Amino acid sequence: MQLIPNSSRRGLMATLFFFASFVLQSNAFAGGEILHTPLTSLPEGQPVYFETAFTVPVEHAYLNYRRPGQANFTNFEMSQKVNGSFGAYIRELNGLKNGDQIEYYISAETRSGQTITLPAENPMYMPFQMIISKRSVFQETGIEVVVLSPEPDEKINKKDVVIAISLFSDNAIDVKNLRLKLDGDDITAKADVTPELITYSPKDLGVGQHVARLMYISGESETQILTEFTFEVVLSGGEDILASKGFRASSDLTSGGSETAFEDGTFRLSGRAEHRAQQNLGETTVFDRVGGDISYEKKWFQVGATFDWDSEDDPKKNQPISRYLVTANVDNLVILNYGDTYPTFSPVTLNGTRVRGFSGGVYLGVFNFEYVTGEVNRKVLSDQNKKNKSKIDSIFHNTDTSVTSYADAYQAYFESNPNGYFSGDFKRNMTAGRFSVGPQSFQFGVSFVKTKDQVSSLLMNPITAVGYNGLTPQENLVAGADFRASMFNKRLNFDASVASAISNTDITSGSISHADLDSADIDLTKSQYDLVKKFITLNANLDPLITEFDKNLLAYTVGSSISAYNNNLSVRYRFNGAFFQSYGASVARDQESFEIVDRMRFWQNRIFLTINYATMKNNLAKTAANTPKTNTLGFNMSFFLPNKLPSVTLGYQTMSRKNGFDYDGSAIRENTTQKYRDQIRAGARPEDNTTNTFSFNTTYGFTFNELRNSASFSLSNSTRKDNSKDINTAYSFDSDTAVTSVIANETITDYHKAASGSKINTIGLSLSTDWKFPLRTSIGFNNSNSETKSVIKTSDNKRDSMTVTNKTSSFSLNVNADYLVFQNDDVRINSTAGYNLAAVTLPNVPDITLNTISLGSRINFFEKNNVTLTYSITSGLKIPTASGSKSVTNSLFLARYEYIF
Repeated sequence: MQLIPNSSRRGLMATLFFFASFVLQSNAFAGGEILHTPLTSLPEGQPVYFETAFTVPVEHAYLNYRRPGQANFTNFEMSQKVNGSFGAYIRELNGLKNGDQIEYYISAETRSGQTITLPAENPMYMPFQMIISKRSVFQETGIEVVVLSPEPDEKINKKDVVIAISLFSDNAIDVKNLRLKLDGDDITAKADVTPELITYSPKDLGVGQHVARLMYISGESETQILTEFTFEVVLSGGEDILASKGFRASSDLTSGGSETAFEDGTFRLSGRAEHRAQQNLGETTVFDRVGGDISYEKKWFQVGATFDWDSEDDPKKNQPISRYLVTANVDNLVILNYGDTYPTFSPVTLNGTRVRGFSGGVYLGVFNFEYVTGEVNRKVLSDQNKKNKSKIDSIFHNTDTSVTSYADAYQAYFESNPNGYFSGDFKRNMTAGRFSVGPQSFQFGVSFVKTKDQVSSLLMNPITAVGYNGLTPQENLVAGADFRASMFNKRLNFDASVASAISNTDITSGSISHADLDSADIDLTKSQYDLVKKFITLNANLDPLITEFDKNLLAYTVGSSISAYNNNLSVRYRFNGAFFQSYGASVARDQESFEIVDRMRFWQNRIFLTINYATMKNNLAKTAANTPKTNTLGFNMSFFLPNKLPSVTLGYQTMSRKNGFDYDGSAIRENTTQKYRDQIRAGARPEDNTTNTFSFNTTYGFTFNELRNSASFSLSNSTRKDNSKDINTAYSFDSDTAVTSVIANETITDYHKAASGSKINTIGLSLSTDWKFPLRTSIGFNNSNSETKSVIKTSDNKRDSMTVTNKTSSFSLNVNADYLVFQNDDVRINSTAGYNLAAVTLPNVPDITLNTISLGSRINFFEKNNVTLTYSITSGLKIPTASGSKSVTNSLFLARYEYIF
């Protein structure tokens, strides 16, 4: 019996054993399965934790999420957890209101080099949807709040800002337990606080967006957020010409915390350190992270610095994980940054790509200029390069230029490694600029983005102009224009962006001469050649290599939003040409889409209704025989009823996808049509399916035996139906040699039928309790069942087939406790404990049961110091061996310290 190599077996079986703490959705894909429970709702003001697992070894896993109004997704790398799963904890969701919708999908790079996603098909246009729901604060605390002013997301003149919040409760409210924060700063002492009403009038609140949060400390338990909302301060007449600069610093730099006032300035300082020791499948790894923020702000000047150092950051192994930034702002007229920034010009030119270097802008209102230059990727040598560098150098410097010598070089360096070694990265630099005219309320801008790999960064003197272990140095040039307008205090907004791009997929040998252009089918005059060569390398590797205009060279988007009469309506159209590519923006090529979202509020903001419709199609350049089209229609309604009634959220979404397959003549070869033949030649197969998803969620707060309880129940059902018809490719036209060869290479069956459907059912229940002594407990369980049907061939007879059903089930139980051990004026100590049982059944593998026990403590002393300690251990894992398998135990220790001055 041939055994799987130890390294491969360990990676393969490890991924089968780890399982998320929540219920799972299984996605069958050629590169593996992604296991994840789609999140359908999230209370306002709460961070969210995403967890997923994989049935194949993966190098990197990513959460891609998009807030309302964002054209592109934010990419967030997930970290591996003690039980082998991958997780991402997103805290940057402040400001989202009830009825808003977060879209997300999961992607991963497997060790075999494949990219897998969930959803598997068009995840950027058919992502999961998570509805922001109104937190049932009344159910949790017995206090009901109503924000009187300003309205959430309201644009309000600087001179008119007044924060007013009313409170209602059956019991007396102790005002000493109320905390009002504005942009993270505690302003309770400056506000007028009574048990019925809180008001605060800021004297000099800056122009831009602000976040207000009201909290309540209920006895000895944790602080509860009663309400959180955002609003935007604008200057009179809407001339907030400097409200958006397009540069996003580290999220911690401007976060709130303790402050010390120096005259009319404010000084902030914070620090953090984290140590993590993890044992995973017998391998021990240690990680350390250290970070800090410092800033000083005056009315007309701000300066600050932030850094986060990560021990996993290794220039020889990976792209930068650590971050640093130094920034200065002079009265919002000049902004200078050095370090890691995420500049944004427009959705199709430069949009949130990390650049390490210099960025800055001059904002005069009438004329504005922004400039970025720095490193997008640093040089990372491949494992092959490091392992065989001496052999490569000896071959390269040898005078023997025979074919044999070059063959040795290829074997030592250029061939892909079967063990999955990292192939390396070229150093990639970016230079970008944007010039605009007009204030933010009515502005037109033009921009360019130039991205180029440094050819010498991986190999100083390349042996040949092809290769680099499958990599080639590339270059990309994008030019675009954008327009934005805002009216009626930003209640009516409009924006439009357009760009065109050209890339060179291999610049190793540089530009060819003008005399050689004709052989490369590039028609340029000598003067045009000299001009274009200043911006991009000219050779036969230009992408696209098109000599006349084609709209697929463009990417453009047009959108508008209106907020009025308790209604928020947004509309957007996108066209991403098949030949367009920007290295500065994540733009999915070859896609056209239209989407409309309407969010409505009724009955004093107690009922929220969201309706969304989207349509998308591919194959814009008509390079394929069929054009897939996707339509999505969704409804979501939330009820937040008075009189201590439960809150309820209902959701429904239907999604259909068709590729317009022509069945005419598919069964009888004598009557086969030419269009049908073209489809088969192109590898097209019928695609016609509909997916319907229903979700229900309710939360109810109640008092039992004088104990405060909060219970929640969730239910979802997703059904996918395949509407395609059977086709018999083998009987199509045996006389056509070209098509017969394609049919003969069918890897699954000559008798084609797509998966006949799938079903996914999930159910969840949780209960949290505040006891009479300082203890809070929670218990929850989740259960998921999925079923996927597919048709396979059962014999050489082309008509013999059978339906195969694969079933996946999972169950998890979570029990957690948080106990206040000690508290005085200077010290507060909490202890935590938890237990998690996870069981999963997958097709063709043994059942998996994992048990995780966790212990922890949180210590706060002298207000400014916080220490977090966590230890968890997971049993039930097994590693295959030559004689069978052996049991292993995973563990994780985490220590984190934070200081805020």
